[in-house]
Amino acid sequence: MRLSNIKKAGICIVSLAALQTGIVAFAEADQVATPDDTTRRAETEFSIDRENHVISNANDGTFVLEYAEDEDYFVGYAEDKANEVAYVLVTYEDEYYLVIADYDKYLSDYSGKYDDSFFVDIKDKGNSVSTYSADGKNKKELQPDVADYDEDNSIVNVEIKDEDKELGNTFIYTGTYSVSPDGWFCGLYYVDQDFADGIVDVDGVKYFFKDGKVVPKELVEFEGNKYYTDAFGKIVKATWVTVDKVEMYFDGTGKNIRNYYGYDYSETSRRGTCEMLSKGKWSNVTEGAYLVGDSYYYFRNGKHYTGTTWVKYNNSYHLYINQGKCIHKLTNYENTYQYWKLKGSQWIIAENEYAAPLYGMSFYFGANGLATVRLIDSTNSNEKYRNTIQEYKNKSWTLVQNKMYQFNSYYYFLDEYGKFATNIWKTSNNVRRYFDAKGSNSRIYYEEDYDDEDKAGTLEIFTNGAYTTVQKGAYIISGDYMYFEEGKRVTGDKFVLYGSNYYINVTKGLITEKVAFAGNKYTLYSCVNNKFVSKSGAWFKTSTGIKMYFCANGYASRCYLARNFYNVDYTGTVWDYDISSDKWTKLTGRIASVDNGYVWLNSAGSQVDVMGWKDYADKSVLYVNDKGLVTEYVSYNPTTKTTTYKTGEKLALAPRGVRAAKINGDVVYYYPYENGVCYVGEATVGGFAYVFNEYGYATERKAVAGLSWDNDVWMSRVFKKYLGTNSLYCNTFTNLALALIGGDNVASERDVRFKDQSSGGILATGSPMIRAWRWGTVYGKLTYASNGAWVENQNIVLNKNIVDFNYNDLEPGDLIIYEQGGDTTHISLYIGKFSTVDSLKTYLKNMGVSDTVIANNVKTWGGYYEGNDSAYWCIEGGMGSNNSVYICNNCYLTPGSGNSYATKIVKLNHAIKVDNN
Repeated sequence: MRLSNIKKAGICIVSLAALQTGIVAFAEADQVATPDDTTRRAETEFSIDRENHVISNANDGTFVLEYAEDEDYFVGYAEDKANEVAYVLVTYEDEYYLVIADYDKYLSDYSGKYDDSFFVDIKDKGNSVSTYSADGKNKKELQPDVADYDEDNSIVNVEIKDEDKELGNTFIYTGTYSVSPDGWFCGLYYVDQDFADGIVDVDGVKYFFKDGKVVPKELVEFEGNKYYTDAFGKIVKATWVTVDKVEMYFDGTGKNIRNYYGYDYSETSRRGTCEMLSKGKWSNVTEGAYLVGDSYYYFRNGKHYTGTTWVKYNNSYHLYINQGKCIHKLTNYENTYQYWKLKGSQWIIAENEYAAPLYGMSFYFGANGLATVRLIDSTNSNEKYRNTIQEYKNKSWTLVQNKMYQFNSYYYFLDEYGKFATNIWKTSNNVRRYFDAKGSNSRIYYEEDYDDEDKAGTLEIFTNGAYTTVQKGAYIISGDYMYFEEGKRVTGDKFVLYGSNYYINVTKGLITEKVAFAGNKYTLYSCVNNKFVSKSGAWFKTSTGIKMYFCANGYASRCYLARNFYNVDYTGTVWDYDISSDKWTKLTGRIASVDNGYVWLNSAGSQVDVMGWKDYADKSVLYVNDKGLVTEYVSYNPTTKTTTYKTGEKLALAPRGVRAAKINGDVVYYYPYENGVCYVGEATVGGFAYVFNEYGYATERKAVAGLSWDNDVWMSRVFKKYLGTNSLYCNTFTNLALALIGGDNVASERDVRFKDQSSGGILATGSPMIRAWRWGTVYGKLTYASNGAWVENQNIVLNKNIVDFNYNDLEPGDLIIYEQGGDTTHISLYIGKFSTVDSLKTYLKNMGVSDTVIANNVKTWGGYYEGNDSAYWCIEGGMGSNNSVYICNNCYLTPGSGNSYATKIVKLNHAIKVDNN
C-alpha cells in the first residue's frame, strides 16, 4: 500500500516531529515555505541515488522543498528552523523516504540525504523542531526526544503529541533506508509494516482492527470467541451489551460468556432462554436465578419466568420475582422472618418495608429487616388465622383485637376475635369507613359535621397506594346513595346530567331518581334500595323546576316547566309528548293538570298566576289561587245544559252549599249539590234567598230571618275580657267568647239576649273540641227576642251552616276552622277586614282596649306567610296551654309543627232552633 494513495484518497496526513529519532512532522504540500534563493537552482526530475543515499529534484543534486509541492511523490514535511533544514516524506516505487531538504533560503549540507546517520548528526545539535498539523495550525515548539535503535538499523518509536493529541508516528527504517509505518498513521494502525487485524494491544488497551481500521460498536469474532467493541474500537470488558435483542455478557478479558434471548427475539425457540459458556461449551440454564444486565432473572424449565410471585429457592429461602426479576429474599429461622433486597448483585438487609404476600401472609419488616407485623389473608392455609393481623413480640405472634389498625397504607377493623370486618361500613367520630372483601378500608366518607371543614362532606377512595378524593360521581355510602360534585357531597336538591344519556335527581342529599332519554323520549327510574327500578304513573319533580308525568306506558307524556325553571322563555309552560312523532307540543288556552293541581294557560301557552277569578269560556269561570293553581272551576256544558262546580287544588272535590264566584268581575253565587252539579231555580240557603238562572248562578242574594246581635258590642266584651289572657286553648277561648254574645233589647227581633257570662249569650254544650265544630254537631242554648218577648233556653245547632273557606264569604263573628293533613288543628274568631294595622288599632282603642294591651297582643306575622291576606284579622286562643289570646292576620294559614290551613267557615248567625224535646 502506498502512502501517496492514502493522501490522494483524502486521508489526513499528520505531522512527524522528533527528527533526531526519526520521528518527523508532516504538513500538506500547500503549506510549504518558498525559499527566496531557489531560483539559483533549476528544478529537475525526481531522482534517487541509492548508493549514496541521496534524492534530488534540483540541477545541483539537492532536494528543494518548493519543487516537491504538488508533485505525486510528495507526502508531507517538517521544519527545523534552528538547524535551517526541512524534512520531507516522499514516495518512490512503493517505498517511502524521509529526505532532508534546504530550509528557506539556506542550503543545507545535508540536502537530499535520507540515510539515518544524517538525522543523527542533526539530532546531536540538540535543537528543537516546529511541527505542523495538516491544516498548518496548532503550531508548537517540541523538545527532541532520544531515539531507540536496534541491530536492524534505526527504529523510530517516540510519539510526539500536541496538547495530548497525537501528531507524530513511528517509522521503521529498512535495510535500504526507506521507511515503513508502525503503529498509528493517518488513522490506521500498522503492525510489522502492515495493516493491523483482529485484537491488538495498544499501550495496554485492546482494540479490534480490520485492515488497519478500528471497528467501533460491533460484535466481532476472534480466535473462536465473540467480543464487543465500544465507540473507539476498544474491547469492552466485564459488562452487558444488548446486540440484536440479545443481552450479552463479556467477562474481564472481553470474551462473551453469557447470553439472554428476550421474548422479542426473532427465533421463537430461543425466546426467554439464557446460555452460558463453560469449559469451551455453550449450554442453556434450566432452573434458578441468573444475572442478566443489572438484574437477576429467574428461570424455570429452561425459560425466563416473567410472572410475579414468590418461589422457594434451594430449599432454604424464598425469592420474590416481580415481572421476571428477582427483587427480594425472605429467610425464616425459628419463626423469625428477615427481609433482603438486591443492591447491584449483592443481597443487603431491607428495613422499614412491606413485603408482597407469601402463602397468604404479608409482612412489615422493621429494624435489621426483621418482621414485626404480619397480615394473614383469606388465602392462607390455616383457617384459624385467616383475616387477622398479628404482632411479633417476645419471639411469638400475637393477635391484634378490638381496634382500627393501619397496615401498608390500608386501615383494618379487628373485632374481639381479631378478625377483619369485611364488606361493611363502620362509623366513628363522624367518619364512615368501608372495609372491603379483603378487610381493608378502601373508602372513607367524612360526614358534614366532621371537625375539619376541608374534609367534611368528602369521599376518599384508596387507589394505587393512596387515598384520592372523589371529585364527581354517584356512590353508595353505608346505605345512602350520594352524589358528589367539585370534591364535595351535594347535600341539597340537584338535577344533573350524569353520563351521556341520563340525569340523576338528588333530593335532600340523596339520589332518588334517574331519568334516561333517547331522542325526546324520557323514561323514569326510582331508586329503591339503591337500585334503579322502572317507575310509571307518577309525577317526577326536580329542584330546577322540571316536572314530568310518566304515564302507564313508562315514558314521560307531559312536562311542566315551573316558575323556577332556569330559562325564562319557557317558565310556566306545559308540553305534551307524542310518541309516534317523538315531539313535544306546547299547550295553549286551556286548563292543564300538573303535578300539584291544575294551571290556566293563556293563548300564548304561559301559566296565568295572578290570583283571582278568570273568565274561561262562555258561562264558565275559574279561580287562580296565590300559588298559581286553579282551585275553583265552574264549567257550563251547553249539551247537557248543566253547570258543574269543582274545587280543591286537584279539582277533585264536589262542594255543597252556596259558593261565591265572579263573572266579568261581578260577584255571582252558585249552589252546587250532588256531584258538584249546580242548582237551577229559587232556593233559600244559610239565611239567604237566591234565584239561580239556567247557567246555575245567581247575581244577588237577600237575607232572610236569622239570629242577630250587635257585633261591635260583642267584640268589645271579648277584647276587654280575654285579649292578652294566658293559658287559654283556642277551643276553650271560643266557647267562652260565645257566652258574651247579645244585648238586652227585647224589641229587636231575633236578637240574642245577654245577661251575664254564666247565663249567656250563647252557651255551647259540653265544651266542644275543634273536631266537633268541623265534623260533629255542636249544640248550644240561648234566649232570643220574638214578638217583643224573650224566648228562653232554646236549644240550637251552632255548626249547622258550614261553608268552605273563602275570603269573600267571611263575615264578622264567623268561626274559622284550620286543618293539617286532614285533621283539625285550630279555630279562630273572625273580627273583620282592616286595610292597615293602624286602622285595626284605632278600632280596638274605640272599643276601650288600652294601648299596652294592643301593643302586646296584636301580631302582624301572619302577613309573612303565603296565602294570608294581611287585611283580614281574627282573634284566637293559643295552640298550646301557655299561649295568650292574641289578634293576628293569619285567617288562612297559621304555622306550628307544620302549617295549618283554613278549610271551613261556621256561620253562627245562621244557627237554627231545634226541638226542645
